Amino acid sequence: MAAYAAAVTLNHRRTRTIDSGLKVIYGSVNVSNYNQTLAEITGITGHFKGTPTVVLESLSDNGYGGTWVAASGSIKCWSAENTQMSNDTDAGAFNFIAIGSP
Repeated sequence: MAAYAAAVTLNHRRTRTIDSGLKVIYGSVNVSNYNQTLAEITGITGHFKGTPTVVLESLSDNGYGGTWVAASGSIKCWSAENTQMSNDTDAGAFNFIAIGSP
C-alpha cells in the first residue's frame, strides 16, 4: 500500500487577503494515490495559521466525490456507490477554494 499522495496547483502565486483580514487560496488538488488512512495536504493547510475552511467542487475529473476533512487536513474520497474509495486509487483532481486565518 502506497502513501496518500496529493499535488496542489494554485491559480495564483500566494494567498490573497479578503475582507476582515481572512486569507484565501484557490486552485486544484490532484489526489493521485488515495489511501484510507488520509494524510494532511500541506499544499493547502500550510498557507494558514489555523484550520482552513475548504470547499471542493462536487466531483473530481475522474468522477469521484470528495469531502474535506478538517481534522486531518485531507480529502476523503467516495465512489459512485457512496462507499469510501479503495487504497491505491487515482481519485483525480478537484478544484477548490480555501479560506482561513492568516
